[in-house]
Amino acid sequence: MNRKKSDNYYDVHWENFKDVDIPDVKLKKAQLFFDPIAKMLQPGMKVLDIGCGNGVHWRYLQQVFGGDGQYCGIDSSTEAIAHLNAPEKSPTSRFSVQDACDLQFSDSEFDVVFAYGVLGYTDEPALAFREMVRVCSKGGLIGVFSPEITGVNKLVLDINRSIAAVSCDRGKRTLADVLVPFYGLASSGTRISLLNSSWSQVREVILTNIAPEKLEIIKHQLFIEWVDELGLEIVFNDQRSPTFIWLRK
Repeated sequence: MNRKKSDNYYDVHWENFKDVDIPDVKLKKAQLFFDPIAKMLQPGMKVLDIGCGNGVHWRYLQQVFGGDGQYCGIDSSTEAIAHLNAPEKSPTSRFSVQDACDLQFSDSEFDVVFAYGVLGYTDEPALAFREMVRVCSKGGLIGVFSPEITGVNKLVLDINRSIAAVSCDRGKRTLADVLVPFYGLASSGTRISLLNSSWSQVREVILTNIAPEKLEIIKHQLFIEWVDELGLEIVFNDQRSPTFIWLRK
């Protein structure tokens, strides 16, 4: 998400992929993200999804809450939000175009606030995180998935992002298509590959990683420093997959 250019890449991206179904492996990862707090989720909770994209986590939470949860999804893409605001969507859900660094909500408005793979794409990740904490209620839950990519995977990502940065939109798509058959070999938070998803579904994930102008890989230790500064309690911290964490305000 990018305040200054929120109408460029992400609108193009979701316009191109709005008709591509969400792969089952992504829905499974959505479930795994919420597994550490599954017993804490209660009917009627107000949930905020930062960077909801095409609604993968919304779809999972619909199964959890049915009509009893109050879900709000925000994204910088007008295309994504327009698609999710279709008339047939749940009346207990609402979607809006917003900047993660300047949320248009009151303090302590939500019981659960989460950002899955989003903080590194914002203009100011630390500010976006503070905004998440601000709008979360006392005793509420805050979830973050922001992979700390290192080693060879980081090198490969940097090379491909450098190529994408000097490529036109068609060039970016061509680069993504070259990478599609090999994507399962890389460590990916989605675990997506041609073994479990279609070509278009894998291409969508690759473009999300290589095409946006802004992507900051946040070191886990830095994130923990933010947590300590804000006095948050760690509920779950997956040491095998930094940063995958749930916090209590």
